[in-house]
Amino acid sequence: MADPNAHQPPDLTRSNDQRLALVGDWTLIAQRLLESKGQQIVELGAQMHALKLDLSGVTRLDTAGAWLINRAQRQLDEAGVSVELIQV
Repeated sequence: MADPNAHQPPDLTRSNDQRLALVGDWTLIAQRLLESKGQQIVELGAQMHALKLDLSGVTRLDTAGAWLINRAQRQLDEAGVSVELIQV
C-alpha cells in the first residue's frame, strides 16, 4: 500500500493549447525543483495569449508553492498573457 504521506514531486503538463495542469506537492521540500517548475510555467505560458492553470492535481501547497505560482502569474500578466487559476 502506498504511503499517503509520501512526497510527490511538483510537475506540470500541458493538457491543451491554453491549459497547464499542475500536479504533486508544490511545497518548500522540493525547493529547487519547485523553482524550475515555476520558470517552466512562465516559459510555456509566454507562448500563449491566455492561460488556465489547473490546480486540481496539486496534492499539497504551502506558502512557497503559492508564491511561485503567483510570481509566474505576475510575470505572464506583465508579458500580456491573461492567466486564470482553475480548480483551486
